[in-house]
Amino acid sequence: MGKTMQLVHFSVSLDFAEETRVPSLAEQVSFAIAGAKGAGVTKAPKVGLHMKNDEAKLDVEWKPGGCKIVLEDITSVDQCIETVLSQLNRIDRVAPLGEASSIDVVTHWILPAPSDDFASLERKYREAMIVNRELLWGNASDSSVIVDSKIDDCFFHHQSGAMDPGQLAEEYTVFKLKNVPAVFIFLLTRILDRSMLQYSRGRMRERLTWLLNQSKSHGDAFAQIWEGVL
Repeated sequence: MGKTMQLVHFSVSLDFAEETRVPSLAEQVSFAIAGAKGAGVTKAPKVGLHMKNDEAKLDVEWKPGGCKIVLEDITSVDQCIETVLSQLNRIDRVAPLGEASSIDVVTHWILPAPSDDFASLERKYREAMIVNRELLWGNASDSSVIVDSKIDDCFFHHQSGAMDPGQLAEEYTVFKLKNVPAVFIFLLTRILDRSMLQYSRGRMRERLTWLLNQSKSHGDAFAQIWEGVL
């Protein structure tokens, strides 16, 4: 049985083609006092929100121009899409999402390396991932390979390297995660789709499923590199 990447972070960011127009409480009061033209009323600032649920490992940001949903400590990759859709639908009921001008999906995967310490794992990573390693990278440490490419007109970003829990917590996660191994191979993927999408639950599910599957397929292929190495 091949090695399996563990998904520890999944985020979806939407940019809206047009800012959502939902009157704030201040605007509603100004309309009540001064009418629709609001003569003499100071313009109310644009609203937004940021909510973190530590128990559910769920982080939600919303503003008129876009929103972002983060999930961590993930027990089911398949459930990620439904959780995000549930949050988007709740937002859509009170602040219609309209047309998305871009969808940005980021995943963080880890592959435990129980037989290694960080130094030996980093060396194995460099030997497996970096060409001409002795000539160019013989004295290097803490290496990372970053590759930008395209998949079906979407921007695709790969970043990987040997890692420990301290760096993961400091640089890459929102919440304190459970059951993180002492050392592991880390993989970050980002896939950015700039095609326009009129929001509906069905259309968004289809698009997010495709984007997540691209990241998962990449992670599965990446894991194959480490067969017989870790």
